[in-house]
Amino acid sequence: MNPGKFNSYINLIYLPLLIFLFSCQKKEVSYFEKIAFNDEALKNPTPEEWRYNKKEHNQTFQDFQKLKKIKPEEERIQFIFSQSVNLIFYRRSKLS
Repeated sequence: MNPGKFNSYINLIYLPLLIFLFSCQKKEVSYFEKIAFNDEALKNPTPEEWRYNKKEHNQTFQDFQKLKKIKPEEERIQFIFSQSVNLIFYRRSKLS
């Protein structure tokens, strides 16, 4: 058997294997890059729309993250809940 012929057979075996291994490497894509094809630009507003008279500045996600987060206060939640429960009992007593 000719050594050159043997080398070509080995190359025929390793070449597809190497191509397969290197073609399987994928770049990690973020969630926003995956859904970017769904994005549509806003059309120009018509006179009936709110945006026609109100000019807004664009806000990026980073701008949103910098905003102060609003957290509900525990006392206020309890106060609203107790008011609604009292109102229910008051209405039931009126019906009786």
